[in-house]
Amino acid sequence: MAALYCALARLYIARRRFAESLDAAKRAASLSREVEVISLLADAEMVRGTALLWLDAPDEGVKTLEEAVVLAEDSGALDALGTALLLLHLVYMVRGEFDRSREHAERGAAIAKKTGDTDLLSMHTANLGLLHFYLGDWQEAQRYLELAVKLERSTQLSFFSSQPHTYLGMLYKARGAWEDASRCFSEAVALARSMPYPYAEARLSCEYGMLHLREKELERARERLRAALEIFRRLGAKKDAEQTSRALQELGRAQEQ
Repeated sequence: MAALYCALARLYIARRRFAESLDAAKRAASLSREVEVISLLADAEMVRGTALLWLDAPDEGVKTLEEAVVLAEDSGALDALGTALLLLHLVYMVRGEFDRSREHAERGAAIAKKTGDTDLLSMHTANLGLLHFYLGDWQEAQRYLELAVKLERSTQLSFFSSQPHTYLGMLYKARGAWEDASRCFSEAVALARSMPYPYAEARLSCEYGMLHLREKELERARERLRAALEIFRRLGAKKDAEQTSRALQELGRAQEQ
């Protein structure tokens, strides 16, 4: 039952039903403690921490994820450990705590190499590239991101498959390399559709739309943004839908001028 509730909590995360994921993860953690299976408890706490991040409880989410890391290390739950480190890397990066962010990404990459998890290794490598991008070392960022894309292409499709392409596209866009950026976004959209992963497809359609907007290709920008807005509304991603709607309104005003 503990394992089933863990699986259910993960499924709710993928469906962006975070409150339900939190409830399932709490139940999984409680059952795991009853049967004293620490590896399952680590997995449950990793998912609970993830749900808390999405439910705007970042401090509690980080605390839970750090505790999940300790539990996972003690029990050898390497899958939960790698995912928790992945999430903590992103949180610390967003907070501007770049040293802690790098530490978690490097630990995660080392674990992924040890377990042979190419998919997770690709994601940790991409995150290191994104970190270097934010720090202004774009040459090093490109090296990491190109390696991440190469790793991703060598393994099966997963929840993370589109991310390395997205980050590399962001770097190319920042450099003004429009054709390279367009190629990356076109690949990550194809990957998202093939799984399917509609939220990633919508986010990438937004990136594509903003790229067209920057190139003054207003009708193509409108097409991409409208496609993204339709998916966001269907999924119930309210914040994303609001941002995309504002971008379309600004595009309309730009055309009127």
